[in-house]
Amino acid sequence: MREFYDEILRLFKEACILEEVMMLLWWDRDVTMPKKGRKQRAEQMALISKLEHERRIDPRICELLDLIKNHKDYENLSILEKRNIFLIQRQYDKLVKVPADFVGEFHRQCVISVESWEKAKEKSNFSIFQSDLEKMVELNKKFANYLNSDKDPYDVLLDFCEPGMNQERFEKLVKPLKEVIVPLIKNCSKSDHQPKKEIPNRKVPIDIQRKLNFDILNVFGYDLERGRLDETIHPFTAGSYDDVRITTKYFENNFLSAIMSTMHEAGHGEYEQYVGKNGKYQPVGMWCSSGVHEGSARFYENIIGRSSAFWKYYYSRFKEITGDIFTDV
Repeated sequence: MREFYDEILRLFKEACILEEVMMLLWWDRDVTMPKKGRKQRAEQMALISKLEHERRIDPRICELLDLIKNHKDYENLSILEKRNIFLIQRQYDKLVKVPADFVGEFHRQCVISVESWEKAKEKSNFSIFQSDLEKMVELNKKFANYLNSDKDPYDVLLDFCEPGMNQERFEKLVKPLKEVIVPLIKNCSKSDHQPKKEIPNRKVPIDIQRKLNFDILNVFGYDLERGRLDETIHPFTAGSYDDVRITTKYFENNFLSAIMSTMHEAGHGEYEQYVGKNGKYQPVGMWCSSGVHEGSARFYENIIGRSSAFWKYYYSRFKEITGDIFTDV
């Protein structure tokens, strides 16, 4: 049985490596790739995603799952090893319903849609993006239908990103928060006691902002020997384990925008850098849900980054890096 277990992990690892290649292609598309290379990149993404999907639904995986789960020594597996088998089975059962050609089409359209979104954002014209957005919505509905045609597509997609979640459970979680937060925000916006915007809108040169953001990453523990911080149109994180790349966006008259987005992406990035302690390229050594991933990012950005405790600690370094810009603060 050990040979079967090692083989199934090898097949799983191959799919993960192809997924890493896709993430690097996506990072390159948004950070360094020339604009005219986007159609070419769409074809590359379509092919690599199709190959990755074919690895994940390899019939041999199904055979190995049966051999392992029905083996007389199955109970000798550790808790983590059994969890690997459970997670590989769950993934296989879902993805085997999805045609590989559809996966290629989906990722091709992703690249095309991001390009039109960037143009729409630049010109502040939604109509430029609308057609591609509609295509992505339809492709997501089609994907949900492949997974489970008997359920509401949104429930299917929720469960795919956040295992066990559906709209009913989600509403029970957020409704009590909504009932309190929406009136709170309205009251704040109407209050006569508004924050002063002069200080956060003070001009901070981009080169100083870069120093600030790299310093904050060091404070937060993001490993720059296994990661990068680059600039892009909208912040994101790509990669895993020892190659995790994050991005930010600088604005001269809104230095906090880059700081908060860098903190946010550091949360994503550190999760990816350290999640593999239970085994790289194993399901138990990978991110477990979109909610946990986003929760890590929001924790860094909001619970730490917006706390008075952090700024009391960090403010001396902040003033040292920014020089005479905030001497009066």
